[in-house]
This record gives sequence, C-alpha cells and structure tokens, in this order.
Amino acid sequence: MKKLHPQQAEINSIISLYSNGRIQEALDSVEVLIKDYPNEALLFNIRGVCYKSIGQSDAAVKSYERAIKLKSNYSEAYNNLGFTLHELGQNDVAVKSYEKAIAIKPDYVQAFNNLGNALKELGKLKEALKSYEQALTINPNYFEALYNIGNVFKELGQLEDAIIKYEQALAIESGYVYAWNNLGTVLQELGQLDAAITSYEKALALKPNFSEAHNNLGVVFVQLGQLDAAVKSYDKAIAAKPDYAEAYNNLGIVFLQLNKYDDSVKSCERAIAIKPNFAQAYGNHGNVMRRLRRFDEAQVSYEVAFDLNHDLIFLLGDILHNKMHLCVWDDLSSQLEDLQAQNNNANRVIEPFQLQTLIDDPALQKNVSTIYAKDKFPKSNVLPEIKHYSKHQKIRIGYFSPDFREHPVATLTANLYEVHNRELFEIYAFSYGPDTQDEM
Repeated sequence: MKKLHPQQAEINSIISLYSNGRIQEALDSVEVLIKDYPNEALLFNIRGVCYKSIGQSDAAVKSYERAIKLKSNYSEAYNNLGFTLHELGQNDVAVKSYEKAIAIKPDYVQAFNNLGNALKELGKLKEALKSYEQALTINPNYFEALYNIGNVFKELGQLEDAIIKYEQALAIESGYVYAWNNLGTVLQELGQLDAAITSYEKALALKPNFSEAHNNLGVVFVQLGQLDAAVKSYDKAIAAKPDYAEAYNNLGIVFLQLNKYDDSVKSCERAIAIKPNFAQAYGNHGNVMRRLRRFDEAQVSYEVAFDLNHDLIFLLGDILHNKMHLCVWDDLSSQLEDLQAQNNNANRVIEPFQLQTLIDDPALQKNVSTIYAKDKFPKSNVLPEIKHYSKHQKIRIGYFSPDFREHPVATLTANLYEVHNRELFEIYAFSYGPDTQDEM
C-alpha cells in the first residue's frame, strides 16, 4: 500500500543535506519526493527554501504559494513567502503574507520581527516599532528585535535610544557582529570616535572580512586625521569586497587629502566603473580635477554628479566656483538665485570661501558659514557644556588660526590684537599651523 506521507527519515535526510551546504543535492532529493507525494505541503515549503538559497527567488515564491494552496493554515510557508517577497522588494505583499502567518500563529516571534523589517522598508517606522516590540513581548531575549528597534531609533535620530537597544542586544548575544557595527556608526555620529573604533574592532574580531566595518573604521580614522590608517582600512574593505564602490570613493577622498592625485583619480574612476550612477564619486572626481587645475574635466564631472543628484551637499557651490575659473557665466544669475533660496532653507549648498567670490552679502555669508561649521564641526557629546564663568574680572578672547605666520591673515589682523583694551580683555592666540619661525 502506497504511503500518504514521506517518512520522517526521508525529510531528515534532506534537512541534513541542506544544513551541510549541499543545497542542490537537497533540492534534487525533495524534487524526487514531490513526484511521489505531490500533495505534501511540507515538501513544497522545503523546496522553496532550497530555491531561495541558490538565488532562484521567483521559483521559491511559486513553491511557497503551492505549499499554502495545499495547506491554507501553513504559517511557516506564509512567513517564508513574506521573507522572499521582502528580498524581492515587494514589501506591500510581504506585509500581507507576514500578517497571515501571525493570524494563524499569534505567538510567531520571527514573523513579527520580519513584519517589522518590511514595514521599515516601507517607511512605516512607528508601525515597525510596534511589530518589533510585539516580538519582544513574546520573547524578551529576542536580540534581533532589539537590534532592529535600535535601527529604527537610529533612523529617527534618537541616537541615545539606539545605543541602549544595541547594547541590550549585545548583552544577550555578544557575537552579533551587525549590532557592533551599527553601534559604532551611532557612536561615530555622536562624536564618540574612540568608542566607535572599539565597536568596529569588536565587529572585525568576530568577522575579519566584514567589509562595511573596515570602511566605517576608515571613515573614523579620516575624522581623526589618521589618513594612512584610513587608507589601510579602505584597502581591507576592498580586499574583502572587490566591488565596494563606496570604499573606492572614500579611498579617493583620502588620496586627495594626501596629495596623491593619480591614486585619487584611479579610485574615483574605479568607484564610477562599479556604480555608474554614483553621484558622489563624480563629485569627488571633479574635486581632484579642480585641484589639478583641469577645470574643463572638473566641470564635466560636477555636471554629471548634479544630474544624478541635485541634493548632493556643497555640489552647487563647486559647480559655480569651478565656472569662475573657466569664466563661464551661462545661467549664472538663476543659479545664484537657486543658491540663495536653498541657503535660506539651511541647505548645505556652498562653502564660505566659495561664496565670497560670488555674492557680497554679509548676512548670507554668515549664514553659509554657520551651516558649514555645523556640518563639518558638529556639537560634541563627549565634552561637557561650556557654561558662563564669572570669576574672571576680564573677558578672555581666544583667536585660533593656522596662519599666524607670513600670510595675509596675520598681516591683516596684526593690528586687531594690538588695539584691544587690555583693561577689559585678556587676549590669547592659538596657532595650529606650521611653526615657520618667520618675522611675523
């Protein structure tokens, strides 16, 4: 008499093949069983998992749908279907599939977590948060949900809350490499660079070929002025992921700072070859060309970058500044109007020195300088707030410059320091430029 269902030993054999990475053999075995048991939903679910593992997502979707047709209350198949649809970018349909899985199995913690991920992709952050929290209600030690809540807080700009959730996830699972990496990015954004380095290094200790962590570590080294260390980190990121366009772009930026122009050009061009619509790489290529005084080539790169992304920070200023070198005045008045309108909206469109050559408006120049300073030198959360200090009889004034030497800044400001009323003010100058030992 023919059996209605496959034996458990046959199922276990397929699962063992899959678990040992022998995916194609597992798929071949399940196909054989399906011929004998064409109405067994479990086999179609397993086949879907195998198809997804070898990158055949469309075939996986059909297998899961067949499993659900055979067994309408198959929560695991609904969850797997949702996961595959999510990876295919069909998040609206994925949400419905996860919701069906949860309706069948209300304590399905993985489905709640996956539903949160799909909702987050759809920009429904508050709904995603509720779904993750529901997963934690079912299983308070579900560290993936804690990590995902941290990601939502990060996206909402609630960085301190994000840190708490990442640390809670790591307290449960200290080997969760992605939590270490994302914790590092939040610490970095808060200006806690030493702590960020520690977090990235812990991620890399767990996963030495973690290209994203190498890249992020390189960015921190740039912020610290450790450019040679940054180059090494970016090189490691690229070694781990040879098509890592962002790492090539970052490498190009560092080489420009190191005055290694040929290397910078090659890195930017490699980033563009990998990712032809990479606006930032075109912008950085323009910066190198401008430094080399190849202004025509710079303009071409800037214009391509602008076509790809009108909102790329400070790009409009680069375009206008480069046009000044080329004596190209086409459409200048409308671009200046656009620049002023964007500046009024606090957009980062131009650097202060670039603006000085274009518009003689002190209020506008002040606003541009404020926007630029906030971007390049954000408020530090490491140092305490400087409060009013009333114990000095005189007001202390400090001047900071890299140009206290034979330089126009020193020449033009020397008299300023001399004429301060010493009865009311204490005057200090802090030089962070070269010690030239010259007369000035």
